[in-house]
Amino acid sequence: MKYTSKLFISLLFIVFICGVRGIYVSTDISSEVPWATTLVHMFGMAQGGIISIDYDVTSEDRSVPNESYLLLLVAGEHATRGWYNSMPDQGDFTFASSSVSQYCNTPSLYRNVVSGSGSGTITHKLGDYNTMYSDRFSVYALQCLSSNTNSSLVQTLTTHLEVSMVNLLPNTPIDSVTTTDSDHVSHLAISVEFSPRLYEGLLMIHCFLLLGLCGQLFVGSYYRNGIRSIHWLFLATEFIYCVHLACVYSQWYYYSIHGFLTYSFNLLPEIVEHVQQTLTLLSMLGLSLGYTLVRDELSPRETQLSIMCFVVFFINGFFTASCDAYDGSRYGEEKGQSGLCRGCYSMGYLMQTFIFLGAILGMNYNVTALRVQVAATPWSASTPLAYARSKQFTMFRYVFLLYLMLPLTITILDVSIFTCAV
Repeated sequence: MKYTSKLFISLLFIVFICGVRGIYVSTDISSEVPWATTLVHMFGMAQGGIISIDYDVTSEDRSVPNESYLLLLVAGEHATRGWYNSMPDQGDFTFASSSVSQYCNTPSLYRNVVSGSGSGTITHKLGDYNTMYSDRFSVYALQCLSSNTNSSLVQTLTTHLEVSMVNLLPNTPIDSVTTTDSDHVSHLAISVEFSPRLYEGLLMIHCFLLLGLCGQLFVGSYYRNGIRSIHWLFLATEFIYCVHLACVYSQWYYYSIHGFLTYSFNLLPEIVEHVQQTLTLLSMLGLSLGYTLVRDELSPRETQLSIMCFVVFFINGFFTASCDAYDGSRYGEEKGQSGLCRGCYSMGYLMQTFIFLGAILGMNYNVTALRVQVAATPWSASTPLAYARSKQFTMFRYVFLLYLMLPLTITILDVSIFTCAV
């Protein structure tokens, strides 16, 4: 089974993008003072994309003159960065009259005024009115006042808004397509529109790798001690990883059609991902310590520390998965806003640090011990095996170092290359 560990090490090197976002946003507010909010921030769209805004406005206190009106704006990236850069974050509101009144008179790509009570749908298709064919668009909603209004005599407006932004799928005719035509549109931004296909490809690759591991175990079953306990752990890790990729693919597919995720739909992939991360860390630690490869069992202290770290990490991970599932079902809000969630994230990072530290120490110890065994002991029947194990652990140490550097590498690539993507 000399190739099984190498195959598993290669699996650790295959990474994928996490982060699923579609666009279907709704908000409600009732106020008698001017307000402004960001409904959608910087969503990438191309020619043929459709922006649909459903509104329902109800005026209260009908004895008071109605001098308020609802203003719905759509702005491109240039206007967002230049004129609307101080707008509140998505989901937040500002009630500063001076700021709102400034935005009420600021130019925008599309500008729609809703006066009084009523409901309806406003639809804009990119490519009409000589608009640019691709850009990152933001949608804003404001309650503005007429210039001659006495703010103490304004009606209270109860407003309900729903925004849907879709892009056309490849090879789809631009004409005669609506936001409800799920066979030809996607709620994903242009930069991630091909993500479902990406995850479909990753799932196929890992299924082939899983078959490769099964083949290795099948061949190893013909040899004495050909299959060790850690090899079964490798197989379980790769199987759970395939299940996780299948769950993430289903998330992208659901987002593409509906533009949002419910909490229950988002929770299962988060739990599966946590189980996969736990098995991956356990496999890495077991391989670093040489479990069933260099020695048959761990020392009592190593066993106690490993169990303690993994029990805390495993239990803490379920709370983290719950936080991720709740935040992931809401568009435009950052994860871990509550103190409990922030504490769970910190505890998870702390446990991963301890596990990585144990893996580094165990790996260096095994490499040193194997090199001493090869160099200082007389030739025996076990010398070739010790030499092969020494080369394997040395290679694993280099790969593990690269694995630790992956987050920094991905961050550098993301900043230098992908920030310009629409």
